[in-house]
Amino acid sequence: MEMKPGIPEGYQEQQDREHLKLLSILFYVMAGLSALSGCFPFLYLGFGLVMLGGAATGMKPEHEDRTGMLVAGGVMVGFAIFFVLFLLVQAYLLYRTGKNLTERRHHTFCMVIAAICCLNAPLGTALGIFTIIVLQRPTVKLSFDADFHRPFATPPPRY
Repeated sequence: MEMKPGIPEGYQEQQDREHLKLLSILFYVMAGLSALSGCFPFLYLGFGLVMLGGAATGMKPEHEDRTGMLVAGGVMVGFAIFFVLFLLVQAYLLYRTGKNLTERRHHTFCMVIAAICCLNAPLGTALGIFTIIVLQRPTVKLSFDADFHRPFATPPPRY
């Protein structure tokens, strides 16, 4: 790769390392925020379970018109379970992306998650765009392809 005049040797690699480290930290933060937001649907789960139990209005057994409350409670429980699972899977994928950026592994996976991360406005959009910009650099692509950045790339010496 051709270096511009006045830029010291190894500057681009150092800058790439710093940018990838910062991006990986931000992906860990986003994973934590996603996991934290995955706890909020538990409120809906609780409300839905209360509605399913019939305790919300204090209905007595002689009332037969409980179908509306049972349907609403079931829908709330279903949505709560779906969103908890969705947000926890998202948190795991964001965590794995941060780890992969640290280890410089799975370039395509990191690109796909960065593109998906752009859907989480406004923080995810900024993180996704900056990740895509950094991952498109030729020096970063080469560092993902190189084996010397991967842990245990060479076998340990045998005695």
